[in-house]
Amino acid sequence: MHIKIDVMTQLVYDEIAPLLQESMNEGYSLIDRLANEYFSGINRFTNRGEALFGVYDEEERLIALGGINRNPYSKEEKVGRLRQFYVMKSYRRQRIGTELVQTIMDYAQNYYSTIVLSTDSREGDLFYRSLGFERTAYYEKSSHVCYVHKKQ
Repeated sequence: MHIKIDVMTQLVYDEIAPLLQESMNEGYSLIDRLANEYFSGINRFTNRGEALFGVYDEEERLIALGGINRNPYSKEEKVGRLRQFYVMKSYRRQRIGTELVQTIMDYAQNYYSTIVLSTDSREGDLFYRSLGFERTAYYEKSSHVCYVHKKQ
């Protein structure tokens, strides 16, 4: 399978609608929250060190997304937060999520020394720990942390 991962410079409702519907059916509100925050201007992933990434299939359909923001729950400037991460169900277990996290982490290493995230699912916990994240209670509203080592 050939995929393309790009920074999303603009969020288009029709493009995210399938992810929104599927995530809501699964009981996840993260894409709904992403849409609400983006279209209201609360969070557009446009500040320094922030980006929203989309994963597209061969037909250029959006099949996954995830973003990085400065962690709003920390006073430390070098703490980023992985946010609104979602992979469509039919594309899971094909390393798409792994590639997306690696892309986000490669981008984030230029701005942050620590990346946190919050997940409350067993699958999420296993997925993030397989990528080097550790469980934590140290950072407010965060379940996992990863310390970034800048590539030389």
